[in-house]
Amino acid sequence: MQPPSLDYRERAAAILRDRPDVRESVTGATLHFDESRARAYDEIDADAWRRWAQAVKSHALTHLDRYLAQAQASLAANGVSVHWASTADEACDALSAIARETGTRRVVKGKSMLSEEVGANARLEADGIEVFETDLGEYILQLLGETPSHILGPAIHLDLEDIRALFHERLGTSTDATPEQLAARARGRLREAFLTADMGLTGGNFVAADTGTIALIENEGNIRLSTSLPRVHVALIGIEKIVPRWTDLAHLLQLAARAATGQRIGTFVSLIQGPRLMPAKADPGASRTRGVESDGPEAVHVIFVDNGRSRILADPVMWEALRCIRCGACLNVCPVYRQTGGHAYGWVYSGPIGAVLAPGLLGLEKAHSLPFASSMCGACAEVCPVRIDLPGMLLEWRSRVVDAGLEPAGEARMMEWFASLATRPAAFRAAGAALRAVPPRVRDALPVLRDWAVGHGGIRPGRRSFRSLWKRESKRESKREVNAGDPAPAGPPAEQQSASESEPPAAGAAAGSRRGFAGGMRGPATRAAGDLRAADNAVLRAVTAAVQGRARLAHPGPLTALERGPSADSAATAVDRFMVRFRENGGECIRFGSGAEASAWVGGMAAGFESCDVGLFVPEHLSPSTAGLTAVPPAEAGLGVSTAVAAVADTGTLVLDSRDGRATQLLPPVHLVWIREDAIRDSLAAALADLADRLPAAVALHSGPSRSADIGRVLVTGVHGPGRVIAGIVP
Repeated sequence: MQPPSLDYRERAAAILRDRPDVRESVTGATLHFDESRARAYDEIDADAWRRWAQAVKSHALTHLDRYLAQAQASLAANGVSVHWASTADEACDALSAIARETGTRRVVKGKSMLSEEVGANARLEADGIEVFETDLGEYILQLLGETPSHILGPAIHLDLEDIRALFHERLGTSTDATPEQLAARARGRLREAFLTADMGLTGGNFVAADTGTIALIENEGNIRLSTSLPRVHVALIGIEKIVPRWTDLAHLLQLAARAATGQRIGTFVSLIQGPRLMPAKADPGASRTRGVESDGPEAVHVIFVDNGRSRILADPVMWEALRCIRCGACLNVCPVYRQTGGHAYGWVYSGPIGAVLAPGLLGLEKAHSLPFASSMCGACAEVCPVRIDLPGMLLEWRSRVVDAGLEPAGEARMMEWFASLATRPAAFRAAGAALRAVPPRVRDALPVLRDWAVGHGGIRPGRRSFRSLWKRESKRESKREVNAGDPAPAGPPAEQQSASESEPPAAGAAAGSRRGFAGGMRGPATRAAGDLRAADNAVLRAVTAAVQGRARLAHPGPLTALERGPSADSAATAVDRFMVRFRENGGECIRFGSGAEASAWVGGMAAGFESCDVGLFVPEHLSPSTAGLTAVPPAEAGLGVSTAVAAVADTGTLVLDSRDGRATQLLPPVHLVWIREDAIRDSLAAALADLADRLPAAVALHSGPSRSADIGRVLVTGVHGPGRVIAGIVP
């Protein structure tokens, strides 16, 4: 869904005039995000992590034709239906067809920028389908009829009073309701939608080509609910989201969270291989061992979307923008974005990355004003977790705007006048002297200077020009050199330096010295990957053409520089470190001396936890004592009990298996998770490596209770998933 021509200046001026409060709300939120990112980066060797992530994503993009084919084969082997869309209309056509074929009348959505890009909601609603945004911030905007203002926090431009007034009008809450009360009202409305929806619609943060894994990051639990309770799950995924292998996910998931919110990892991460396995559909020849699962979607569809991405991939300068992992770090640090928020950019993607992507996806004629929405301070490049040269790309787009004759006529004439003046030294000196002589009130009323003065204050030139100061200082330096004797011989002039001295080596040349990543699939997927033909697929055909002739960059291999240095708890055992980190995440830990002690504790929980009085839900294969507790379905239970197949000490994360029952892990307000001491691993990479050959339909990473700060930047727990998570550690 393409917007009309985007005029950043006009939109920004309107926001500053009509909504001056937006600046305060956006600045407060983005400063908080950026401060949290800086602390999280300080815990690790951030440069090493970022260089590694840059190499992985660049490798994937320069081999995208191969990895897309491999991903399709892997997904198909897992029972996932794969669709391809060259345009937004084709993506919506595929989504509409799936909804029609599955009899879908109600859809619950996880946050997805791509769904905004292609206009998925409007298409579904035109088909008579009810659509619920389930991310709390997105739900607020849906009630308000607005689009997201930020990749990460869609409603950061709204303050608490704005949301109170909205909920009072639309949901009947009081005008002085607390953030907790507002979140509870939204939870109640959306819980009913989750339980009755036919389809869950999400995006995808990453797709691992070798295992066909769809990775989704969140903090609220709404994505886990959207991908677990409805009978159909559809994922809209941009073709650039492919990563080569399952083992790449461990560090990319952590780096994305650190860059976005300063967390070590998102509170909820879903790693989805395919639909749940049911007895009637058991496949003895499947490439992965999966048991029968009690819940989860019966069908999973992936729609890979191009919509201009292959065009960017073919661009010799802009292709690296496709490394973006949508963390929002560049927005959080951008001084221009902080003034207006995302709506001034006029489209889905805002901030520095939006100013780079929009001209590529929409065309320069529509988005030519966006590359100029930058102070060129370079902060966006310094924080980007995949090291995208955003300032360089913005300058390139500006140059192309000028070459295409798209700059405003008055600005073009002014720049021609300035160029003429700047190339005539005598005239330039005279103009500078004249400007310094003009009275301030007159100077501040001049064109350009008048616009600069708004928000900055008037320009006050020094008494002496820069050129005169430079000339005077140069004379002083010459005298000092004469007095000190002959200086050391100078190096060769820049124009005489060799190319290897004056320029960094080409990325392809540097990569050629490293051994490439071989990859490869297991079992039937290997044969399927070889059978795919780009000629049969318009998207693959476009991608193949885009990467043809480009240097095929090497995969960097595993990341080993995990920590900046010894952490404060480096001497502690993995169990001790897990308990510390899990509590830092807002979870609760209890360490038992024996299984009998743990069972007895569960039996007595009714007296200690008021929320458990309504009942207990325990999967059939678990059998702790339930004395004093009533067994009820998970949607009615106050306590859900499950087990973790592993835990991670570095991040305080529980690793859950979908064979244990997803409803147990999500619906009750309190979730008790058993974990054996010997299943606690030091790192997420180690925990995921243990699972690689025995993946269920979905792996979930839970690092604490459900949380959101979308209502007035106040942290609220228990938004969609459990508000309390207790890790019971047993020998």
